[in-house]
Amino acid sequence: MPDLPGSQYTVVNSSGYRLAVYQDGKYIGDAEVGQVVPIKGPLLWNKTVVTVTGHATDGSYVGSSSWIYEFGTPEAWTVQRLNKPKAPQ
Repeated sequence: MPDLPGSQYTVVNSSGYRLAVYQDGKYIGDAEVGQVVPIKGPLLWNKTVVTVTGHATDGSYVGSSSWIYEFGTPEAWTVQRLNKPKAPQ
């Protein structure tokens, strides 16, 4: 994970799964259960979108979730549940 002391945004992994973390579509790194990940604030935009994808210990995909951080508002997103994939119809 990037070392961003004083970051105004964070992601807290309380999902029970290992998460891959993306910011505005760019992979940042993985977050283990209980880990706090600092998110770098946007330089030119007013918002930044953080998406996480969860994987079980066997590597299978279990779901995803996203959060939008508004510029200038310090915030921590605690990921507690993931949106599970739906079966094809």
